[in-house]
Amino acid sequence: MNKFFSFLMTALFSAALSAETDPAETTKDTLGDKFYVQIEAGFGADFTGTPGRISEIEDFTDIDDQTGHLVYLSDALMKNQFGVSVGLDFNWRIFQKTSGEGAGELYFGFGFDLQYWAPTSKVSSFYIRDYYYHQEEEYNSFLQLHYMRVPVMLNIAYDFKVNAGKLRRVGPKFSAGINNNFFILEYDYNPENEDMEEDFEQFADSIEFHQLSFSWSLGLNLVFSNRCFLAVSIGGDKGSEKIRRYLFTPDSGRVLYNHHEFIMFETGYRF
Repeated sequence: MNKFFSFLMTALFSAALSAETDPAETTKDTLGDKFYVQIEAGFGADFTGTPGRISEIEDFTDIDDQTGHLVYLSDALMKNQFGVSVGLDFNWRIFQKTSGEGAGELYFGFGFDLQYWAPTSKVSSFYIRDYYYHQEEEYNSFLQLHYMRVPVMLNIAYDFKVNAGKLRRVGPKFSAGINNNFFILEYDYNPENEDMEEDFEQFADSIEFHQLSFSWSLGLNLVFSNRCFLAVSIGGDKGSEKIRRYLFTPDSGRVLYNHHEFIMFETGYRF
């Protein structure tokens, strides 16, 4: 995972450096295709870190028996704050203005992404111990959630012509469609505790592996003369808002498949 993040960061910086303005730049504009295929890769950060919302009592507090300090239950809940993505877009030009103010191309198309959002926090043994008998639990029990997204989106974008060295197109892009959410719960528990085993298994069974949700994104594309691009976007999902199950205590109820928002940074190439 760390190697993949390093590769993406290197690619982003390399693309940015290649876009330095050169007053003597005379590269021919080869953009404005009637049709192009775009391959992209990037990473994202979720603003809440949850595939769904934590319950309304997000700032529920408890006392750490060992330190006596206040602890926030929301800090112990399962989160997926960072993800990686690869995708493919197919776009057709439906309007073109070759010169003058607002010159550029309007594109319509569709695409899909494959995203993995790794667990960045989990329900720890401290909270599990506190729920089960309020005594020290020697076994390192935990729960964490693996989250995958496969959005299928319709895209509309306008590429404004610019002549800033190697930077040749700048424009907005809006996407909307259906997201396939996939959830896998990973957990471990004290095998000698039958109540814990039953609770964990019931909770895992209550989480539906696959859920659909409405998805959207709004971003900005920067396209260079070598047909590489950089893109930044804000997006989100809107799910069913159905409370699936309470986790250990009603105060930590979670709403899986609810809405959440994130920011994405991507780079790629137009063929």
